[in-house]
Amino acid sequence: MSPTIPMIPGVLNNFLTLQVFPGTRGERLHLILKSSTDEQARLIGAALQERWRRAGVELELRPLELVTLFSDVAKGNFQITYQRWIGANTDPDFFEYAFSSKRFPPDGANRGHYRNSRIDALTDQIRVEMNQEKRKLLCSEVQRILAEDLPYLPLWFNDVVSVHRRALGALDLSPSGDYNFLSTLQPSGN
Repeated sequence: MSPTIPMIPGVLNNFLTLQVFPGTRGERLHLILKSSTDEQARLIGAALQERWRRAGVELELRPLELVTLFSDVAKGNFQITYQRWIGANTDPDFFEYAFSSKRFPPDGANRGHYRNSRIDALTDQIRVEMNQEKRKLLCSEVQRILAEDLPYLPLWFNDVVSVHRRALGALDLSPSGDYNFLSTLQPSGN
């Protein structure tokens, strides 16, 4: 298990520079964050860069056009990137799509090339298990392993909010950010 490091900038800075990365000869940790060029991505990148600078990490921002970004991510050609999971991640088959070592891009969304033989075995079982209770137990085990391995680090969660006319009625918004609510809209006029 990794040691817990308190977020005390001076202490963390010395720890990162002197101890964690043998062979760096006191050089500061330098990472490249690839993101899109849109304004929100640039603002998030700048905020991360400032926070990490205080912790002793030099974060280089590399904004890319979407085609280039997605191509690099699909090839695993990145150190750090951030993206959002939107919709379709509420189905248990998502675990196989995003975390199985058989699903590296372009055949899936395991963009970080995460490998865990137990996850592979569980996702294979989930895909064919017809008993809902057994499938739920398998999914719970996958979630437990992913919470320990942490192949992705959730930095924040977006609030899902709608500002709309009352004529659209009540909207049942999903926390996953999908657009399934559109299929249940029943407008009652303007």
